[in-house]
Amino acid sequence: MATAKLTLAALAAFVVGTVAGQWQGQRDTRLLQQDDIRREKLIARNCGPHSTLWRNAANGQYGCLYVNRDGQALIEPTFDAPVLSARR
Repeated sequence: MATAKLTLAALAAFVVGTVAGQWQGQRDTRLLQQDDIRREKLIARNCGPHSTLWRNAANGQYGCLYVNRDGQALIEPTFDAPVLSARR
């Protein structure tokens, strides 16, 4: 009888732990996606008003995309993190 109670208690703890882990994992994924969006907005400020932020999907590098009136495009590499300048 005691073994059955112990087994049921262990099973209940396992189920609760699994559900809590799944919930925490989904929450972390959502928070990381929101953080990536904020980070890209900060990096996009480096590009200026006449260009757009471009991300290479293959390697994850960022660049500023400039398009001339004749249709030619120029990609200028940019930092992967926002640039903060401190003045004294």
